[in-house]
Amino acid sequence: MRNFVSALMQSAELVAVDVGAARGLLPHWRPLARCANLVMVEPDREAHPEIVRDLERQGARGNYQILPVALGAAKENRTLHVWATRTSSSLLPIRPDAFDLCDRSKVEPIREVQIETTTLEAVLDEAQIDRVDLIKLDTQGTELEILKALDEPRRRLLLSAELEIGMPGAYLGQPHLGTVSDWLDSQGFELFDIVPKRGPLMDKGAGAYHRIFKTYRNAPSLAQRIGEVDAFFFKKPALVLERDASAVRRLSVAYCLYGFFAEAYRLIEQAASSKLLAGTDAAALHHTILAWHRNRAIRRAPFDLAAKVVQKAEEHFSTR
Repeated sequence: MRNFVSALMQSAELVAVDVGAARGLLPHWRPLARCANLVMVEPDREAHPEIVRDLERQGARGNYQILPVALGAAKENRTLHVWATRTSSSLLPIRPDAFDLCDRSKVEPIREVQIETTTLEAVLDEAQIDRVDLIKLDTQGTELEILKALDEPRRRLLLSAELEIGMPGAYLGQPHLGTVSDWLDSQGFELFDIVPKRGPLMDKGAGAYHRIFKTYRNAPSLAQRIGEVDAFFFKKPALVLERDASAVRRLSVAYCLYGFFAEAYRLIEQAASSKLLAGTDAAALHHTILAWHRNRAIRRAPFDLAAKVVQKAEEHFSTR
């Protein structure tokens, strides 16, 4: 597949930081594998071999670092609450009512482990990385404290932030969407989208309520409440257009990774109008954005058709 990221970036560099990287590169970040500088932060060393395998399957060759550190608001000793499902472990304790939406077998037993946390600023200083363009944080409730501990110069240059946010989530003390959104707005970001993660009510036992209502598991007729969301924020274009052409290129890549191709196209138009980009460069970037979108639309077509078939089947059986 054509490397659209490289075509948009040309000789400029892109730095992407994944905090909570146990699952390797998420699908929407895979176009970065061959060309971006990737920083994968994951304290669970047992997950590192699979992270490496995943990166190399995606074509990464020496352009990544895996950092075995736990991040927080400061360098200090803290208690890690280790769940049965290790990727759900958190520095925050579990909410008393979390089992309304959580399967106990994925949580218990919970054990407490003492660990040392550090800050993202300190980690980047040690790795000699002076700029972060994109960041993804999935740390089970501590995303905002990690981001707040990043120094102001790096926050000012940051272009994209993806965070998991509880609604209310399974952990005590984790900030809500409004708190996160308000703070990021104060840093020059705007909220573009949220993707909800829903779960059935669990206090009758996994899947019991669908039997009471005489339907099937996850039937659309039984609405499920939001447990958490993935939220996507981007730096306001006016702030990026005050910088330079390479920042515009980086933000256009970030838009396209998340499917906001029209926003990327418009950003290039604005950069050309303000003479930040030459007309020929803008035309080439527009061509790449259109080609990337066309490639993605073609690749998604079978999945979109399958989703429509499943939806029709669910509608049919839910009315029986």
